[in-house]
Amino acid sequence: MKCWTNKFRVLFFIFSMCSLSFVAKGQLRIKGEVKDFLGATLPGVNVYEKGTTRGTITDINGLYELEVSSENAIVVYSSIGMVTQEIVVGQQNIIDVVLEEELLGLDEVLVVGYGSVKKSDLTGSVASVKTEKLQSIPANSIDGVLQGRVAGMQVINSSQEPGASSTIRIRGASSFSGSNDPLVVVDGFPLGSAGNLKQINPSDIASIEVMKDASASAIYGSRGANGVIMITTKKAKAGKATIEVNHQTSVKDFTSNLIQWEDPLLMAQLSNERSVNDGMVPYYTGQSIDQVYYPSLSEISSGAWPYNTDWGDVVFRNHPISHNSTVSLRGANETTSFNISANYLSEQGVYIKDDYEKMIINLGVSHQFNDWLKVVSSNILSKNKRDKNDGLAYWRNPLWPVYDESGDYWRTSSQDFDHPLAYTDNVLNTTKGLDVISSYLFDFTLSDHLNIKTQLNYKYGSTIADKYYPKDYTWKVIILMG
Repeated sequence: MKCWTNKFRVLFFIFSMCSLSFVAKGQLRIKGEVKDFLGATLPGVNVYEKGTTRGTITDINGLYELEVSSENAIVVYSSIGMVTQEIVVGQQNIIDVVLEEELLGLDEVLVVGYGSVKKSDLTGSVASVKTEKLQSIPANSIDGVLQGRVAGMQVINSSQEPGASSTIRIRGASSFSGSNDPLVVVDGFPLGSAGNLKQINPSDIASIEVMKDASASAIYGSRGANGVIMITTKKAKAGKATIEVNHQTSVKDFTSNLIQWEDPLLMAQLSNERSVNDGMVPYYTGQSIDQVYYPSLSEISSGAWPYNTDWGDVVFRNHPISHNSTVSLRGANETTSFNISANYLSEQGVYIKDDYEKMIINLGVSHQFNDWLKVVSSNILSKNKRDKNDGLAYWRNPLWPVYDESGDYWRTSSQDFDHPLAYTDNVLNTTKGLDVISSYLFDFTLSDHLNIKTQLNYKYGSTIADKYYPKDYTWKVIILMG
């Protein structure tokens, strides 16, 4: 027995030593120093093992220590303004790193009000959003593309209605009484305020430059005091003609139930309490008031009262859908280039009969007539239609039915103008818009050192509203007549 005990102790000791050896081999500690390309130590550099939560930062002397999982671990060294490095640990216990300065983007060409310059030569504050980023953003409008993409720019969505515009502010507001909208410029044509962004198809955009300070937007004078959003549209490249087709479908949904009263019993109880506090007779006591019967609380709680209408199901859409399609054709040869595109947007709102449609046609032609004259033409036609439903369902009493026994709209009286379905079915509120933007640029090359450009711009916009409010179903007629 004693012999077996001694053997067990020996085996346990050997197993423990193997386990300790395995654990020690599985955990490695590395250390080192991080410097810049000039040899100066770099404090605050992020040092972490890729794919894990193990990490640290260099101290004031650029030194670090880090425990990694194995010899195959990849250690990442990153710092703002420096090129990120990744190093495999291997057999190294001491890893010293030299980080190079990040110079990417300094040769990038930006479009500004007076021409195009390299980013490295630009002294003003200009932010750029390029084609690669634009194509990765599924947005129906340009303000949706800009949201969260430019530092110092606020894109505020005050409404989620179909076709609604956003409020854009660059570095905040500068006036209490005047306009704070930035100036929108498309291919050198100053369109005006940010509301004109709806007339441009996001799929036609090659780049967007946002000028934030006075030095960048000075060429536009007081119109650029709130900043300038400069848009450059896509142009054809020499070679074969290209056809591009884009389509996106989006689905909306409610983040929460918009109906004010989900529990009819609670609504009736609170209504009675309000009446008592105001010194009035409670409504929900099983009596008729003004020829309308108000059930008692016991009728509602027992289920004897047959009506509990979900007005959201009556007038809300289930998962409203939006479609955005664009077809474009571009081509060019030695002297002539052209681009034509057609965009159609159909957007449904959360209410029935709450819709928005928009069609944009963009035609651009550039022709080099001779050695000294080049003409560039850009034309945009935009049409939109907005069918609006103001919506009343969120506060309609759930104890009232949709229809009465005869099949008409159930109303408390002839002056009941809050029936959501009656309003939806009978009220007409349609707005139609038409916008035409046309620009002709004449480029005269008089010599190798003298070039004159002149641009003729034309802009037309009209809005027609068709509104009809039947006197039997809406209070607006009463207000207008009063």
